[in-house]
Amino acid sequence: MPTPRIVPTSARPAASPYRDADHLRSLLEQVYGEEDDSPEAGLLTRSGLAVAFVYSRPELTVLVDGRQREVQVSFGAAAAQVSSAPLIFSMDGPTAHAFWLGELNVVTAMTLGRIRLQGSPLSALKIAPMMPRLQNLYRRVWAQQALERSGPTTEGGA
Repeated sequence: MPTPRIVPTSARPAASPYRDADHLRSLLEQVYGEEDDSPEAGLLTRSGLAVAFVYSRPELTVLVDGRQREVQVSFGAAAAQVSSAPLIFSMDGPTAHAFWLGELNVVTAMTLGRIRLQGSPLSALKIAPMMPRLQNLYRRVWAQQALERSGPTTEGGA
């Protein structure tokens, strides 16, 4: 009988904060759907870039295409032309959540292989100025969904 392999807790992958791909998609649709007049909002179209995010745990592909006059965001099968994007970021759910919360040092994550980049690191730097705005939106949407999941509260105790 083979000896069972014991895996240290630190080697086990963290649980995904997303229930499923629809949950992640819902969050990101709200983040990308927010419009504002900030200088960062038009950065992707001014740079003419398309960026793909390939997530695992849950499986979801997102293509954010700024090569047209207006940014087009597509998900799942509609994002199938991901190979046409000059920048492709791949990461798992826990890493994506830390990234979107702004709690992740991206360079360290890339060095450790938690985020994989296909494409030019210099092109990736072009989108860096818009990330704090998107991360703020993500934090707001995440907090709102957490409130909705927790249900109504009663005032004055129970």
